[in-house]
Amino acid sequence: GIGEVCTNVTEFNWFCDLKNMDLQRKENKEDVVEKKVVKFEEKHAKGILLQVIQIQVASRLLESFSWEEEGSGENGSIKRRGIYDPFSIDQTKCLCSMLKSMLDYFSNCGEEDGQILREETVQKVLKALLSSVKYHVERMVIPIVDASKITIKQNQFAWRDGSSEALNGETSDAIAYATVILAKELCTLVKNILGQWYPILYQEKKLHSHQQKEEKAITSLVQFVFDDLISARIMPILHSLHDITSSGNCSEKSDNVDNLLSDMPKVMIDDILDAMQVLGLLEKDGWMLKAAPLRVIAKQWEDEKS
Repeated sequence: GIGEVCTNVTEFNWFCDLKNMDLQRKENKEDVVEKKVVKFEEKHAKGILLQVIQIQVASRLLESFSWEEEGSGENGSIKRRGIYDPFSIDQTKCLCSMLKSMLDYFSNCGEEDGQILREETVQKVLKALLSSVKYHVERMVIPIVDASKITIKQNQFAWRDGSSEALNGETSDAIAYATVILAKELCTLVKNILGQWYPILYQEKKLHSHQQKEEKAITSLVQFVFDDLISARIMPILHSLHDITSSGNCSEKSDNVDNLLSDMPKVMIDDILDAMQVLGLLEKDGWMLKAAPLRVIAKQWEDEKS
């Protein structure tokens, strides 16, 4: 799987072999040829290495995001998706590590072609990442739970009509999926984007601020996180979960409600706000305003606990 492969481009055997061949050729010929010939061969070796990285690493990293139609089947076109799962923490860390090592080499190789490849790679990754995330999120089924009818009795979902009747297993599992599981998955996705991808891509934007395409693409990625993931999906789910776990009188809650479940909405919002704080997003006017509802509801739920 993705998590088992090399995560640094300089650790590949072929990379080390090409570097060693270049060093050996330079040592063997340094005393018998003119310096300009050595420099030419060194430049040529670096050019080959850049091409290999582009073909063997950069292109395959981009393929892990993508999907394409392979033809027509009985039920329509057949789609082949990339192997990257944006909800996976391990896969995200692996690909981000590979991307960072690749961009570092492009920037430090001392070749103009390296800078060009770096800029092209960043632009392509930003576009592919946003497309991949949208692809997965748009295909998520998000059931709507009427929190006004559900509560928790003895750590089980139950009707709120006073019957205290626990819901059957299938219904209970559906509610758990629509609240707890979906909330966890979406929050993990947000933290993968903001905690793993954004720092690498934003750092590249800072180093090369003249690239307006990169800046626009990064803004679009963060915009999608705020507007689609947090505002349109995560917040409604957490509101439902909070309403379900906070229903009933105080004595019932203290005895019957699983503290981990009742604290989950507040904990998830705090995790998202912490990620934004680390990145400095809460200090930027546009993103600070978008995060305001999160901070308000976090404070409100904190006050309810006290």
